[in-house]
Amino acid sequence: MNGLQDLVLGLKEAPAYLVVVLHGWGAEGKDIAQFAEIFVRIMPFAAFHLPTAPFPCDDGRGFDWLGENGVRSSALLLDDFLDRAMAKYGLDESKTIL
Repeated sequence: MNGLQDLVLGLKEAPAYLVVVLHGWGAEGKDIAQFAEIFVRIMPFAAFHLPTAPFPCDDGRGFDWLGENGVRSSALLLDDFLDRAMAKYGLDESKTIL
């Protein structure tokens, strides 16, 4: 998938749901994998995507969803990411959890 880098957990083919988990400031998608694994066990019928925010933090530790223009900076990237992930699995918004 182009755009945001992500880690994929859970069902990778024909999932019933798409779950996208966003990390907080100063982290990366992979940093929340252990947390997400709990939900993978609860929802084995879902694909879990853990994208990494597009902007490096000012202090060099991890990444941030807010760029110079606040959340608008990453909104288009995240929207494109969601569209591509849903299309990959043939799912729509009703089967997507953010």
